[in-house]
Amino acid sequence: MSADGFEALEHASPIVQISNGVPTTTSMRVANGTRAQHKNVLELVRDNLADFEEFGTVAFETQPFNTAGGVQRREVAILNEEHATLLLTYMRNSDIVKDFKKRLVREFSRLRRGEPTFDP
Repeated sequence: MSADGFEALEHASPIVQISNGVPTTTSMRVANGTRAQHKNVLELVRDNLADFEEFGTVAFETQPFNTAGGVQRREVAILNEEHATLLLTYMRNSDIVKDFKKRLVREFSRLRRGEPTFDP
């Protein structure tokens, strides 16, 4: 997929979802939205886990994904609003990261107000 196609897909899907009644996002969504490598985002969470857990337990899940060689599995952090906000404050600002931060804040805010979380 081209960079333009990936960006269009990224902007065409919600960042925030409800998981067990709690608005959440994932380390993978943050990595995709900021164009960071997922392993680096996960490492940032793990290296600062005590900071993150001041805002609740960070859940980690192993999720399947397809590759040319078949189904693989990867670990993904499930992040509540405070976790996601902290993670993004720990990331270096670039135009891409700042744009993603604004999108994330908008989606969490819309969800709190009971509005749809996604408006392309």
